[in-house]
Amino acid sequence: TNPAGNPVTQVSFNPTDPTQICVTGQNIFKFLRFTEGHMKQHGTQKVDPRNYTSHSWLSGEMLVVTCENGKTYILENGDVKDTIDLNKLEDSKIKEIDDESDGGSVSTDDFQTNMPEGDKKGNSTGLSVVSTCSVANGFAVSTSSGFTYLYEAEDAKGAENFYRMAKTIKLSDSTLSVNDFITTMTVSPVNEFLIGLTSQRELVQFSLASAHLESNIDATWKQLGAGNHAGPIMDMSVCSRKPLVATCAQDNTLRIWNYETHQCEISKRFAEDMSSCSLHPNGLHIL
Repeated sequence: TNPAGNPVTQVSFNPTDPTQICVTGQNIFKFLRFTEGHMKQHGTQKVDPRNYTSHSWLSGEMLVVTCENGKTYILENGDVKDTIDLNKLEDSKIKEIDDESDGGSVSTDDFQTNMPEGDKKGNSTGLSVVSTCSVANGFAVSTSSGFTYLYEAEDAKGAENFYRMAKTIKLSDSTLSVNDFITTMTVSPVNEFLIGLTSQRELVQFSLASAHLESNIDATWKQLGAGNHAGPIMDMSVCSRKPLVATCAQDNTLRIWNYETHQCEISKRFAEDMSSCSLHPNGLHIL
């Protein structure tokens, strides 16, 4: 925390200057200089106090900073050079999902995340940009409504903005129905994959290597690995004739696992709470 008691949420070194440190948090944005075993504030920050959720270095001089107000700021040497307001973009995206949905959100328990309840999708307090990560010649930002936006450097001369949106990556419809969203992201060393962790403890991936081959701007996160439950497991059943195990949990999901291949064969989310499950001996039916 700072002297006022506001929490610091992220600290990072400048990738080209190991003595410069960026610190962001609730109403906190500072550059620090670490020399001779001491840390001192460096330079004058020309940004207003806000709840900054994350940041990522784009170069030794440029930084992308996300904010709880739904905006993303591009800074160069501490000065705001560009502002991306995702609120207007999100309004149209959420409307499309609401129009396609037949019902309301699936009932589920609330799990602890690093975002306040008021920042989740559908709350009147508005949208929050949760996380950012630098990728190749741009960056990715995720929002509290489950969307991730991939931005690339604008090459056109005289362009109004520094970066343009290249892809919109959403979570699966079943995941969005329980207000899941990406809480943190990282990119593979050769910029081949973008990996995300959701508030429901799922790992997802997006192929950056093939992104430019698809003309469609809309894309979907793919599940990474076998997946897992986001809440306590309520019951388990083992099939007697096949190498299958069924589990049901408080996250309202039923999963069928193959204990020989260590893979999740089937995953289904239900609107009702589940307290028990039972596999038929032939492995073809389940109660």
